[in-house]
Amino acid sequence: MKDAKLDVIVKAIDLMQYTLTITSNRKRYPVKHPILARYLLWCIYRGWIIFVTGELGVKYYGRYTDDIYLIVESREYAKFCLESICQFVESLNIELNGKTQIIPFKNGLKFCGFHTYVTKDGKIIRKLTNEKKRANQKKYKRMAKLVKQNKITKDTFNRSYNSFKNHISKGNCVKFGLSLDENIANIVN
Repeated sequence: MKDAKLDVIVKAIDLMQYTLTITSNRKRYPVKHPILARYLLWCIYRGWIIFVTGELGVKYYGRYTDDIYLIVESREYAKFCLESICQFVESLNIELNGKTQIIPFKNGLKFCGFHTYVTKDGKIIRKLTNEKKRANQKKYKRMAKLVKQNKITKDTFNRSYNSFKNHISKGNCVKFGLSLDENIANIVN
């Protein structure tokens, strides 16, 4: 990751969520070119995947931009993986944030705004986290009021709202989606 002229400084806000800055002569320049930023992230992720699957031998993991999880057999092995990952990311000048933790699989896992868990009979349940529910209810109620006051266009609202509805369709969120639709309709009409 180090170059003779430029150092790429990568800092994690969340596990593997990066803020990229290029420094030269002690001046910082944000990486604004999207292709360069994507390439740099791809190099880091590629190294990450090789490290996790190769050196650590983890079979079950997931990654989507700033969210990453590993599923391993024991708490002891999870501690070993965490220590190894800390050493790996330190070599890249990355810091893990304080939210990084080891939890029992039976508690489920928070990933990409969803809480996913397995029931006793083996059914996989994926629900939007309560924090995301509250935040988005508040956001879309506020936006609906702005539409009613003609401060934002209905098209702007619909693009954002439909994007969120598509996101929640990936989980078991039918009741929440219907309830939100009803609340929005009551405000707009």
